[in-house]
Amino acid sequence: MIGMDPEIALYYKDRQEKQLYLKNEIQDQNYNVAEFAQFLDYKREKGTDVDTWTLEELEEVVSEFKQNYAPQFDQAAMMQHFDDQQEYQHRQTFAQMVANDSQQQQYGGYPNNEGHQEQYNNEFDTQQQDQQLSNSMNQQLHFEEKKDLSFEVIQQNEFNRVKISRQYIDTKKIQDAPTPLNFKKVDIRVSEGLIKDAGLFSQNYITYKIETLPLNYDVRRKDADFLFLRKILVKGYPHIIVPPLPSKAPKPNPKYIKKREKYYQRFLQAIARSEELKSSQFLLDFLFDNDLKNFQKAMKEADKARYPKTIDELITYKGQGKVQMTSNSSAFCTKMVDYADSYQILYKEMIDCAKEINEKSQELASTMYQLHKFIEQMSELNRMIKCQSQHELFAWLSKMITGSGNFIAQQGELIEKYLGEHMKFHLDEHEPFRELFTIREQQKQAYVKIEKSLIERKEKLFKSKDVYKWGGFVDNIELLKLKDELLADKDKAFQYMLPKETKEVEAKREELCFYTNQCWDEIRRVGNDNGRLIRDHFRDMSQIQCSYINQNHVMWADFLSHFAELAAQDLEQDKKQEQEQQQQQLKFDENIETRDGGSGGTGRIA
Repeated sequence: MIGMDPEIALYYKDRQEKQLYLKNEIQDQNYNVAEFAQFLDYKREKGTDVDTWTLEELEEVVSEFKQNYAPQFDQAAMMQHFDDQQEYQHRQTFAQMVANDSQQQQYGGYPNNEGHQEQYNNEFDTQQQDQQLSNSMNQQLHFEEKKDLSFEVIQQNEFNRVKISRQYIDTKKIQDAPTPLNFKKVDIRVSEGLIKDAGLFSQNYITYKIETLPLNYDVRRKDADFLFLRKILVKGYPHIIVPPLPSKAPKPNPKYIKKREKYYQRFLQAIARSEELKSSQFLLDFLFDNDLKNFQKAMKEADKARYPKTIDELITYKGQGKVQMTSNSSAFCTKMVDYADSYQILYKEMIDCAKEINEKSQELASTMYQLHKFIEQMSELNRMIKCQSQHELFAWLSKMITGSGNFIAQQGELIEKYLGEHMKFHLDEHEPFRELFTIREQQKQAYVKIEKSLIERKEKLFKSKDVYKWGGFVDNIELLKLKDELLADKDKAFQYMLPKETKEVEAKREELCFYTNQCWDEIRRVGNDNGRLIRDHFRDMSQIQCSYINQNHVMWADFLSHFAELAAQDLEQDKKQEQEQQQQQLKFDENIETRDGGSGGTGRIA
């Protein structure tokens, strides 16, 4: 670029580097370029314009894309696998994909059409081969994030609907109506639980102080208010996992109140880590409005409010919902009930084990304290006979046994607190997991029902041979020209029948895909969120443990140092005694020699 302005030359060089990078990372590695373009547009406005990205930003977005998408399949290999299966496209219908994911729901027969029933039976006969292919793709999943398979895995039923036209659907954005809680780190503290007298004919209740920082909100709320808040959040955000609340009724005693304060604080803090949930107006009222009448009015309004019924009415962070099912989400939903069961069982076992460890630690500590008494009595026994060395040894040893008993008791208490009591919140999370999965299952059942009904209607319409009943053919010259062709080709005819109803079925399919993806995405969100919290939790535990270990070490180090010093003193004293004995022996020998010389060497004394 001789003679070109240096800045322009730098621009072209930078642009070429980015284009070459994308070619190497996307095109040359067989990723779907169209999917990547849609992904760029989803991430940023005018995202397909390479000039809107720096090379570093492209590297990040490509890395994220590869985490969620996989290279395209080798089409030749796939066709080789299905050479003897001419009905490949039909057998890979989305309806069958839905049925396979639970291995419970299957389409029944199609009355009034034996031909289509026979075709479906043939498809069902080869379903196991398709399932084997799907299993080979997903057998390594084990609830770990892997690249999505190509969207060809969930092929549309071409004889029933038009081809997929979108990957995402627009929803409401948080930015459209944010609350003061959004887009800032909010710290919520729950404390000062107080028992309130409700009067002669009412039951006493507990109120808790709730502080919201840095907004400086300060209110008091009852147990029932927390339950109502969760109910409203579940209604308003059915696609988001709302943290759990304790199921047991409140108990008006100080120990219970302290535990409930911690639980409510974790509940509100978990909510505050979700931008979607923080956009709730009622959550803002719950945290802000300290006027009881105003808050009760807000509760009534929230209870009567209209809540989202369709995807486009939901609030999402980016204002878009993914309506194409990924292989990860589909595979996970086949095991989500097992996941929730295992989640519940493992946390329950952890809590029970931690409790058992503490109980046994206290028993062992109690035995150590009994040993301390016996050793202490032995010290006194030696004091009576003025045996100072044993008296001192047993006195020290008595203290060491007591300290070791304390250390053992502390270990048990620490384990139960950090691996037992603290984990009860996570144990209860299996219920919100099931709530979201239940919504997904309801969407699946609704889709299966409406899909089956539509196919049956189309079968009857095709038999009638009256295209004017198909919908969309009146005054449509172009479609009327295709009449003979459509009457001879049922699969193609199905694409033009009942366009309004077909669109409704497609909307149900999108809702199912959306909630299937949400099950996968939300479980991972909660898991990652918990990972950071538990990491900090056990960091605190390790600090306390180090303190306990250090105290125990210092205690035994003092014992070792003291008696090592006494042992050194004893050794020095033994050396002095040995030297004195040697000197006495020398003197004794000299005296003997002197006496022997005076007596003539007889050795006898005269």
